Amino acid sequence: IYEDKYYYCFRDVKRAFKEEHDFMSSKKFSKERYDKMKHKFGTIAYVSDQDITCQEALNMYKQRWEIELVNDFYKNTLELDSVKVHDDLSVYADEFINMLTLIIGYRIKNKFEDAGLFKTKTYREIMKIFKQYKKVQIPDKPDIWYLTRVAKKNEEIINKVLYS
Repeated sequence: IYEDKYYYCFRDVKRAFKEEHDFMSSKKFSKERYDKMKHKFGTIAYVSDQDITCQEALNMYKQRWEIELVNDFYKNTLELDSVKVHDDLSVYADEFINMLTLIIGYRIKNKFEDAGLFKTKTYREIMKIFKQYKKVQIPDKPDIWYLTRVAKKNEEIINKVLYS
């Protein structure tokens, strides 16, 4: 306890490995800077006005980070950060639709993650592939739906998601 604040400090080994790798890969790398920084890699410091256990503090940090990721996905990937209407009912309706879009978008993102697509592509790149994937109906044959042609590598990605 210091000045009525509680301080919690954690070391995440996975995070430390990534931070160390990123640091060593940077153009600013030097042995002297590395020696000064290496003990800080993977360190998470959490300040709170609550007297809680270390495990509770770590769980709160993880939940906060998940919320940050959702907000980032909401604003930057789905581009839902502005309301384009002004009366109360329209604002509520717009935010409700944005919330549904966020839920659906997150489910899609999780499917992409489960299929392992984020190892090689971004969310936008994958969505661009899926925009090409369409079923069309020919007016003469209303009972039959045809898939539009997509590149073979994109078809593999689509099938990976649809059938995983």
